[in-house]
Amino acid sequence: MPMILLDPIAEGTWRVLDYRNGKTGIDVLVGFVQWVTDAYAVTDLSQPDEQRLCHTLVEVQELFGAEG
Repeated sequence: MPMILLDPIAEGTWRVLDYRNGKTGIDVLVGFVQWVTDAYAVTDLSQPDEQRLCHTLVEVQELFGAEG
């Protein structure tokens, strides 16, 4: 299983789950991703007031992987 998982919760929306520091539930929820016009808007729960844009879902996974 990948350590950073994008879990679809609705069309164009994913939860970001990080299994490096937890196993289930709220322990692994680290962010959300939503498709907007031409990119993915990423919200990191450690900085919920900020959003970053990524152009691919792989880029999203790399973003969260680099933060750990």
